[in-house]
Amino acid sequence: MSSLWQMPAVLIFLASWLASPPTGLADVANREAFRRLATQKSQASLTNLGLPEESVPPAAVSLNSAPAPAAAETAANSGAKPADAAAPAGKPEPPRDENWWRAKMTELRTAEEKDRQAVDGLQTRINRLQADSVNLDDPLKQTRARLDLVATIDQLDKMKLQVEADRRAISDLQEQARRQNVPAGWIR
Repeated sequence: MSSLWQMPAVLIFLASWLASPPTGLADVANREAFRRLATQKSQASLTNLGLPEESVPPAAVSLNSAPAPAAAETAANSGAKPADAAAPAGKPEPPRDENWWRAKMTELRTAEEKDRQAVDGLQTRINRLQADSVNLDDPLKQTRARLDLVATIDQLDKMKLQVEADRRAISDLQEQARRQNVPAGWIR
């Protein structure tokens, strides 16, 4: 009979404990553990099963990426030209005169310079975030700075790969020009 009068007291204590602001991190952890015990497990999960397959939007496809190995292998096996060497069906390929070679080399060098500047900017941001992740007093801001630092380092690695791809594209164009006996002044 004594537990009957204790039940309302326990409920009042729990309600007042949950309504009061947490006093520290341990209190927040205890409340979260209690909340997880009190709530039910999810009964459904969201999946893409049964939904139609969506195509990749054109904006998500990089123009500078290399062709897929399977596509290049299929083209090689069928005797067809690779996609970058084949002329579009509607337009004839522009003549490869001096203006074309100069424009192509300028375009590749501009892309490489833009990517190198992006690498420099990302390196500057990494330096600032490294200082912030050590010097900030607020743990939330410090954690956010560390998360941003990791994401920025990933971006820097990708941009370094892009710069290397730009350099390879320039050297490939120079090699192609050399094979076709293009005057050196056209690609400088």
